[in-house]
Amino acid sequence: RGETVESVEKHAAYIPVHLPDNYWSIVVATPESEVMGIIRGFRNRCFLLVGVMLVTGGICCYYLGRAFMIVKEEAKRKQMEVALQKSEIKYRTLFESAAAATFLIRDNQFIDCNDAALKMYAAPREELVGSYPYIYSPPFQPDGKDSKETAIKRLTATLEGTPQSFEWLH
Repeated sequence: RGETVESVEKHAAYIPVHLPDNYWSIVVATPESEVMGIIRGFRNRCFLLVGVMLVTGGICCYYLGRAFMIVKEEAKRKQMEVALQKSEIKYRTLFESAAAATFLIRDNQFIDCNDAALKMYAAPREELVGSYPYIYSPPFQPDGKDSKETAIKRLTATLEGTPQSFEWLH
């Protein structure tokens, strides 16, 4: 007849079916290209699913790690805060109970003082805090130097870390 027939490779599945008093066989034939397409599609969906699971797992691990670090840093910060409070209480107690007149000075101005300083200057805390040390001194010291200039010079040297030892007339 002159016609060429293209051969198609097929895969067949044989399924025996048992019925009461009867026996049937079912054969399903599918072209190989269709079977391979289904297998490739299944494989691709499996790869996609595994990839999504890996990316999702990586993201979850990243955020769990960050959350762990935040909790750890917060615990460390709280621990340091407690230590700072204890230290502050300790030094506040030392400051308040010192027998020597003790001041805290910022920008050449008293910002705090203990009871011994209040006695030394014979001034209430409200008057002393916020004022300048040199206003409680005479205009000139016994050595003839200007009290204000000398006080500022000594305070600056102290803040720069140079220990100071001197006599002062109030």
